[in-house]
Amino acid sequence: MTLRETFLVTWLAAGFGAAGCAGVKPAASTSGAAGATGTGGHGGIIGIGGFGGTGPMMPEPCVGLCTDFPPEPIFDVGVTHDVAGMFGSPSSTGGPCVTEPEDGALFPNNWLRPRVRIPGSTGALKITFHSAMEANDLVAYTTNESWALPKDIWTKLAGHVVEQDITVTVQTPTGGLTAVKFTVAPVGAGGSMVFWAANPAAAGKTGVENMAPGDIVDDSMLMGFTVGDESTVPTLKITDVKQQVALQNGQTQGSHCIGCHTGTPDGNYVAFVDAWPWGAAFAGVKPDVGDAAFTGNSLPNFAGGTCTDWNSCKTPKTFVQYPWNGPMTFSAAHWSDADKVAIIATQVQDITMPWGQGSPNWQPGRLAWVDLNSTATTTTNGQTNPALNAAFGYLDRTGDPHAAAAFPTWSHDGKSIVYVSVACPNPGQQNGCGTQDGRLYKGAADLYEVPYGNKAGGTATPVAGASTTDNEEYYPAFSPDDKLIAFTRVLAGQEMFANPNAEMWVVPHQEGAQAKRLTANDPPACSGKSSPGVNNHWPKWSPDRLTYGNSTYYWLIFSSNRYGLPPVTTSSNGQTKTVQVSQLYITAVVVKDNVITPHAAIYLWNQPQNRLNTTPAWENFHIPIVVE
Repeated sequence: MTLRETFLVTWLAAGFGAAGCAGVKPAASTSGAAGATGTGGHGGIIGIGGFGGTGPMMPEPCVGLCTDFPPEPIFDVGVTHDVAGMFGSPSSTGGPCVTEPEDGALFPNNWLRPRVRIPGSTGALKITFHSAMEANDLVAYTTNESWALPKDIWTKLAGHVVEQDITVTVQTPTGGLTAVKFTVAPVGAGGSMVFWAANPAAAGKTGVENMAPGDIVDDSMLMGFTVGDESTVPTLKITDVKQQVALQNGQTQGSHCIGCHTGTPDGNYVAFVDAWPWGAAFAGVKPDVGDAAFTGNSLPNFAGGTCTDWNSCKTPKTFVQYPWNGPMTFSAAHWSDADKVAIIATQVQDITMPWGQGSPNWQPGRLAWVDLNSTATTTTNGQTNPALNAAFGYLDRTGDPHAAAAFPTWSHDGKSIVYVSVACPNPGQQNGCGTQDGRLYKGAADLYEVPYGNKAGGTATPVAGASTTDNEEYYPAFSPDDKLIAFTRVLAGQEMFANPNAEMWVVPHQEGAQAKRLTANDPPACSGKSSPGVNNHWPKWSPDRLTYGNSTYYWLIFSSNRYGLPPVTTSSNGQTKTVQVSQLYITAVVVKDNVITPHAAIYLWNQPQNRLNTTPAWENFHIPIVVE
């Protein structure tokens, strides 16, 4: 493939258990009904990845039956033509376990080409693709455990055969045959994915904040890709980050971890939580172009302080540089030169004494707004701090029955913030608060909603369908049109962080709504895995939702432990643990006549399998291109 010169491959235009250092929320994106024809991706400077299109690809009618599938068989590399003679009449019993594509999956029409996978297979396989709209069946022979549909065939198939079953059968020489079905949507997906790729052998490592950056540079990084890419690219390493973060002793230093990242609405930056004691930072992900150095740069005019002593920084500290922070969230409605605001979950109780709160890592979280255009400061006892109600302030949550708040998501229209309302009956005491080190521990935990109210907040109300007494609901995410909320849940009383019993649900953003469990929670039955049990979590929406006919198509990315990679044993500070290697998946949610129909999951086979991939963000990121 040649080097791309646009933001997205637009041949078919379309109109992450977390481990280690400590949340991601969707920022703004274009949504709306799709036009009659697709539009290309936004043009851009060579070297910058980017946006998806803004409309569906209209199916192209074939004259008679389509001829996308070749009449002759395809033989994989190293497979001789006489292999075809090994396969006789198929049998409905004894078929192999097919884990890709998952039965019932719905593919965006501009997605990564489908792959067929039979885990652990080492013998010959006969793979057949069948569609009633095609003149021929596609037949392929392979001796590998996976085989991907050729790109040129997928391109044509996705343009012709939409909203129709495509049946994939896999046969072994003994005759055993397994069949699964998938369909192609009449719309594509847009945007780029940026995910946290951690070294699983480093998960749980303690004392990271005291280590030399060169010793941990591979432990934690962000990687990314754009819709249609067949591999990924490093997007941000900890050594790229220019902004300083806080230490317990009052000093600042360079970043030591990248976790719980969110994208800014312009697609140029991520905000993330660093290593203990959980300072936050901004860093550019847009590649450096020409003389414009961008990667890793801090948000303009918000670099903050560089401190050898907390009371004598060279420049005033920004609010996000204080410790005990959780993730940030943004809204396109409040992201302009005149109005640039972040909402952050923070456990800081007194900004003048961030270390003197007993056990600050067990304090109740609060929702704060941060004016990213403000450098207003006040001086208290010789210490310079951001000015309350000018540079930052706290949102009222009147009526919230719980003391703590965490993991906010801000609606794209800027009017509403949904967050996790979590109990904190014993602030400052270990195991006595549902917020710990910026993450979630135990409940009770429910989703609550509060108005933004021009930085005032207001009355907090439970989110219908996501505030039950039988479950803990957390990690909320607004859909691009704010009509749906995706979230993670476990049974009441269970720990929320990295819980293998976690599952994903979606609920309409309206009074009296009922939540619906996502079909994508369930791995193929033949894999021997089931949910609860594979840590399905952190669902995040594509930046676009598109309408075709009477159906509206939404896409979600999430992290799961279902793939079956071997667990990794780690040892740190005398403690040994087993780490499951999370991988990324997407799924479709279709709404028609107010009925929500979820679909099976699609594995992202372009991601690295030697990394623990989790907490993905799916936005209109400007990221480095993937050269394939």
